[in-house]
Amino acid sequence: MLKTTSHKSINSQKLLDEQEHIGGKAKKGKSQGHDNEILVKLCSRVSYLTLLTKGIAEDIDQIKLQMETITNIPVPTHPSASNEEVYNFPFETTESLEEFGKTLENKETYLKFVRFVSRIGGDSPYEFIKRVMVRLVTNEVAAKYSFTGHKGKKPIGHFLIAKALKDASRNVKSLMHCTENDIEKKFKDWLRHAPARAQKKQEDPPNGAEEDIEENNQ
Repeated sequence: MLKTTSHKSINSQKLLDEQEHIGGKAKKGKSQGHDNEILVKLCSRVSYLTLLTKGIAEDIDQIKLQMETITNIPVPTHPSASNEEVYNFPFETTESLEEFGKTLENKETYLKFVRFVSRIGGDSPYEFIKRVMVRLVTNEVAAKYSFTGHKGKKPIGHFLIAKALKDASRNVKSLMHCTENDIEKKFKDWLRHAPARAQKKQEDPPNGAEEDIEENNQ
């Protein structure tokens, strides 16, 4: 009788041990699952913070450029002279335009030009491009260019002039919501109509040609 009781006691103890072992494994599994969930959340958070940091860094770079545009422009030797006189605008040959483009490789010259263009302004991307470009080049010169160089024309999109227009647009209050793509598209539109403007200018009085051709691009 004693042996039977002892045997039952041993079996009961084994059963308890097994249950505790199984329970321990279950708790361990739950703990590991919880840890994995925390790890996934942390990884997601790190990815978000990385993207956020990258965006902030890009914004800082843009602010630096705008600050340089505002504060690092050298004072002209002859402040009474207009920028058109200093730059000899508008350029009447592709050679003079491209030679001017090379001068923008100098940082101070580039920033000075960006500031000048910013002050021309405009209420829309197309109006801004139009107001700037009619000062820079004649329609005859513009007709020889396209933004990317299609149809055998000279490419102007890689010129620093194009970059300067995009940088300057960010300093124009009415254009701060515009993207680089908005400015590029309207630049392309203006160039595309240059041959028609040049032709119409030869046929009509000077003041009506550009508005008739481009009124739908605003």
